[in-house]
Amino acid sequence: MRSRRSRPYRISTRPSRTVSGLAAATADVHTLIGDTGALEGDLQGLSTVSLLDISAWTATFQRDVASVGTAVALVRHDLGLPAPTPAG
Repeated sequence: MRSRRSRPYRISTRPSRTVSGLAAATADVHTLIGDTGALEGDLQGLSTVSLLDISAWTATFQRDVASVGTAVALVRHDLGLPAPTPAG
């Protein structure tokens, strides 16, 4: 008897069937990697932030978190995945 396995996501090739679609997906993945690197840099520098500079660091961190979220949404769209749902 064949077991039925549910798939949480079905990857659709429709958005990126063309060469330009693949190029867009590739560019969006590269953007995500860069944005993740910026976020990692923020976290690595946290140990050297003084209390006087914490508000500037927080603003930068929040900006970088938003950039990662936007890049994730673009990559998910390129792959035909549904929008991410908030954790909770």
